[in-house]
Amino acid sequence: MAVARGALPEPGAGHYYLADLLGLAVVNGQGEALGVVKKFFTNGAQEVMTVVGDRERLLPWVPAVVKNVDLEKKQIDVEWGADW
Repeated sequence: MAVARGALPEPGAGHYYLADLLGLAVVNGQGEALGVVKKFFTNGAQEVMTVVGDRERLLPWVPAVVKNVDLEKKQIDVEWGADW
């Protein structure tokens, strides 16, 4: 069973539908592009985003990592080293 997007309420400030985050660019605090969001999964403790760029990275969706989401700019800012 699916729900039409128009039937869903607005998620509110600081909350997002995961589908809206797919395809967004992920950039770290040093301005390095890490890739784009390909999918999400849960590990039991939190959501994890799969970011694909020069390689695949798994980033936890937690405040210590995810610093800002800008849907208009289509970008997620994270605290994550390019070599991690």
